[in-house]
Order: sequence, then C-alpha cells, then structure tokens
Amino acid sequence: MALPESSLNAILHLLKTDSMVALTGANGERGSGFFIDRDLVLTCAHVVGAGAGETVGVHLAGDVEREGVVEEYLPGNELDLALVRVRRQEGDPSPSAVVLARFVQDDTDYYAVGFPRVALSGEHGLQHFRLRVNASLGADRVTPRSLVLQSGGPTVPPGLSGGALLSPQSGAVVGIVQSSNDTEGDAGGGAIPLNRAAQHLDAVRKLIERPPLAARAWRDALGDDAWRQLGFDMEWQSQVDIMISGTVEKWTIRLEPDGGPAFTLTGQGLPSQVARALFHWAQRRRVHDAEDVGLLGGLLGGALLPEHLVDHVTQAAASDRLFIRLVFEERTELFDVPWEFVRMQYSGGERALALHPSTRLSRVAPRRETPVGGVDLEPRPGPARVLGIVMQPEEWLSQMPRIVDASDELPWPTSSALRDELRKAIDAPGVMAATMLDLEPTQTMIAETIAELDADGRLPVEVVHYVGFGEFDKEPKYALLEGLNGFVRWRPLSHLFDSAAEAGARLLVAEFLSPRPGREPAPVQPQAFLDALRGSIDAVVFTTSPVHPREAIAFNKKLYSELRGGRTIEEAVQAARAEIGDRERPLEEDRASFGWFGLLTGPNSGLRLLEPSGLRGDRTPGERGGPTSPQPDRVGAGGV
Repeated sequence: MALPESSLNAILHLLKTDSMVALTGANGERGSGFFIDRDLVLTCAHVVGAGAGETVGVHLAGDVEREGVVEEYLPGNELDLALVRVRRQEGDPSPSAVVLARFVQDDTDYYAVGFPRVALSGEHGLQHFRLRVNASLGADRVTPRSLVLQSGGPTVPPGLSGGALLSPQSGAVVGIVQSSNDTEGDAGGGAIPLNRAAQHLDAVRKLIERPPLAARAWRDALGDDAWRQLGFDMEWQSQVDIMISGTVEKWTIRLEPDGGPAFTLTGQGLPSQVARALFHWAQRRRVHDAEDVGLLGGLLGGALLPEHLVDHVTQAAASDRLFIRLVFEERTELFDVPWEFVRMQYSGGERALALHPSTRLSRVAPRRETPVGGVDLEPRPGPARVLGIVMQPEEWLSQMPRIVDASDELPWPTSSALRDELRKAIDAPGVMAATMLDLEPTQTMIAETIAELDADGRLPVEVVHYVGFGEFDKEPKYALLEGLNGFVRWRPLSHLFDSAAEAGARLLVAEFLSPRPGREPAPVQPQAFLDALRGSIDAVVFTTSPVHPREAIAFNKKLYSELRGGRTIEEAVQAARAEIGDRERPLEEDRASFGWFGLLTGPNSGLRLLEPSGLRGDRTPGERGGPTSPQPDRVGAGGV
C-alpha cells in the first residue's frame, strides 16, 4: 500500500531540503550522498575516490560547504560504498537523517534523488526521478543483490551516484543510486540495495534495525501508521550509562558503550581538600529553598557532565525517553553524592534530571549475589503482594515536630495513620494487595509473617516496604520493637535485607522519617543499600535524607499507582519524584523533597512488577514470568 500523497510529499521535501548532500571527491568526482545519522553520510566509494582518513568536500543545504572525513571506503563495482563523517560547525542546522529499510518490492516505481553534476548545491539543484526498479536476486531467490533502474523512463544523470532510492510505498530509503547505463540516452541505471550495504557496513546495519534520533523529523512526517508498518515503535528511548569511578578529589566519567574516551576530572584547580569539602557539603547539606537546590544541581551537573560530554547527553535528551544510569563498578564515596539534584540543559530549559518527565534516573551497582537462573525482571499478570512494615513508637508521637502550613498547625501523623496511608497507597482489588504488620513490629513478627505467606503460596511477595527510623552515624541501623516490653531496638540494616530476600521480594522500599527534635538528621549513605541487591531483590527505593511523613505519603501514592499500571521501577520512581517536586507549593516548603528519594538497581534494569493493565490475562497469581528479562538496548549518548 502506497503512502498517502501528503506523507510522500512531506518525505520528498524533507529528503531534498534536510537530508541530501552534494559531494566533491578527492579526485574531482562529483556526486550525491545522504545523512543516515546526525553527522554521517552514506554514498558510493567512486564518488569520494579516497580512502579512510582522507577528506572530501560536502555541500550542505543552503549552499554551506564543510569538510568531510572518509570513515569507510569499500571500492569496486560489487561494493562501491563509503561513509563520510561531516565536520559541522557551531550554528549549522542539524540535518534530518533518512530512515533505512531492507525490503525492496520488485517491478515497482521508486524515486531516485540527488544532485546532477550541473548543480552541486542549493535546493534548486536537487532533482528526483520516478523510475521502475527490478531487483536482481541472490542465490536464495529472496535477497536483492542489485537493483536495475529500467530504461525507457527518465535518464539517470551523472551526479546522482550516491543519491537515495526512496520507496513511495514505505517512505524509507531502500538503496543507493550507483550508475547510469548511458549518459546520452534514455537507458536507466543501477542501484545498491541497502541489505548489501548492511552486510559490509556495521553502522548501516544498526541504523536499519533502529533509526537514529536524527531521523525524528522523518518519523513525524511519515505518521504513526507508516512508522509502525516499518516495524518501529513510535516512542524512542535512549539509554546512557555514565560510568563513575575514583574519589571526590579525582574522579573519572565515561559514557558507555560508545560515548568516547574516559574523562578524568578534579575540582577545577581547587586544592584536593576543597574539592572534598564541596562534595561533602553536597552530601550533607540539607537544602530546602529553590536557590540552594539550583546551586547544588549546578555544581553536581558540572561534576557529572563535563563540557566534553554535554553534547552527547544533550543529543540523547532529544529522544522521547532518556534513561540515564549512573553505573558504579566499585565501592566509592562518589556513590553517596546526591546525584538526584543534577541539573542539565534540555530543549525547554535547565531542569533536574530526576524531575524531567522524559528522563529516568537511577544508580546501578553490581549485585552481591545472583540467584540460580538469573534475575527475574518479568512482569506478572497480577495481583501482587506488598509486605508493609510501619515502625513508629506511640510514645514518640508527642515528641515529633509540628509544622504550620497556611496558618494551620499540622500534627505529626499517628502510627495508625501512617499504616493506613501506606495500605491505601498499595491496595487495588485484583491488582495489588497489602499485608500490613501490626503497629508494634518486631523481627520475630516479620519472620513469622513471611513464613505464613510462604506457606500460603498463592500470592508471592513482590515488595517489602519499611517506613520508620534509621541511624547512620556509624553502622547503618533501622528501628524495630523488641519483645513484650516494646522497647526500641536498633538492628543492623542487613537484617531488613535478609527479610526481604527471604520473602522472595524483587523490590525493597526503605523510607526513613525525620527524627525527634534535638536529634540532627544524619544523611543516609546510599552505599548502605549496596548489599541489599541479593537473592531475588534487584531494586531498592530509599531515602537519602530523612523525610517528613507527608513527603513519604505523597511519594508512595504515586509510586504504587505507577507500578500497578505496569510501569518499570525507573518510570514509577521518576513519576513519584515529580509528584512532590513539581508542586506549585512544595510539601513542608521543601523544594528539595524530590531529591531525597533514591533508586538503586542491579546491572539489569527495567524491573516491571506487573503487566500493563491492558495485557493482564487469566493466568493464576502464582505464575511468574521467565527466569530473566532481556537486557534493554544500551546505546551511547548519541543514539537510540
């Protein structure tokens, strides 16, 4: 089925004005080429006439001439392929890359688009010709080996070599114009099918499988139906892995897998003690107002995204969804920096990474141990069980701070209120169910409840959620009650990890509330949660600084709403941060509240507890997905 005329005209206009280039080769040969990525042009080897590393002239739209460097050079009639990297300058418009496809329909009209030799630049010099194409098939009688541009139609003039062969049926470029049979007559010519180019050029193969962000205008011109017919999802996601290592005096930042070399950074000429003090200020300073939040975000942005890497990440931010993973390959004090406050320049202005609606942000670290069969990230049909533990001694209630909001005094919620709010955030009939411990939880009670749920076996525990108090000055601990006397016992945080792993949970949530007045809230060290990645647990949501109950309540409502809808843990946490960070009037007048909620995952990202609501079938609640989830495509900052 052919494209609608309006879409075809839009694609032809885009191809001629934004995607095509004219080339002047090293030997004076003139021809055409087209962008397949932001700076990468595909053409014929006989057009460039120069080997890898040599330079050629590239004539862009608007009569702009730039230098191009030959990256790949495969001469000869059987190959005749070249890739040229264009050295664009600041202020040059970003070209629109074409969308590539392998499929060629035999005995069908196509458009050949390029620059005849008589006019090398400017839109007026471009021409397009409608030509009947026949495919010469390979030994399998399916794969096109070459394309014959039939005689009897318009002549293929010199200069069109390296031009694009556009399918009016799919709207994709399917070949590269290679030759004219007779420049003096009406004799047709030949073209190279893209499947042949993909066999020899890895970049072409990858871009056929997944179009680059630079093809976004092409996607929009095609429209939803035509884009999906090509086999692509409408939504683009870029994943950028930022590898962080070193110390607060000297750290190394590297983008993976293809973001270029590592960059070693220091405190920009500051003495090492000053650099360390700045990082410690960022880690321990409990900011509140917007000015301090912006200052902190700017400082951390410079530490995480040096000038050399900003362009890579900014390109990736043009996607529909940007997934930034801060990957730590070793235990380092840099793990404890509040990276949630990092700010970056988006197209609409500067924004915190942890708040931008198109971005997902998480810390990533190696697992302490991997279960037999791998980590299970697959969604369930539902329902899912959450084991809720709320710990707040009743005798502490009178000691907790009271705040005034809009001239009204807001008392600290009771233990019952905290417990009820968590249950309400979780419960949804047939989708998610909360099992709440009694108001005076002990370690014995947790163990007994887990054993009972395990014996029941009908509804596995997916989440263990603790709301209470912690101590982090020396050894990280969390509060529970002890025995019949009901006194507070501070237990090693590792006991909570053990309980969650014993329950078979895949997600642990640990929220620590602001302490009683007179006890300065110590920052929570994110490193304290590294050992939680054990057994079935592959994600941990935690507070990096103690929070007010109202902040935790608002965060939890959005978090579980998103998880019930089938969102990944990264999507759910980002939405919950935005819920409390984008309010016109922040909770507790705390503009930093979004930054106190951190996310840690193992190397495999994308944990999804439940299937999206529209996909849930009639499987039993105990059925689990496969033992492992496929890794999402990892791409450098410039790709998708």
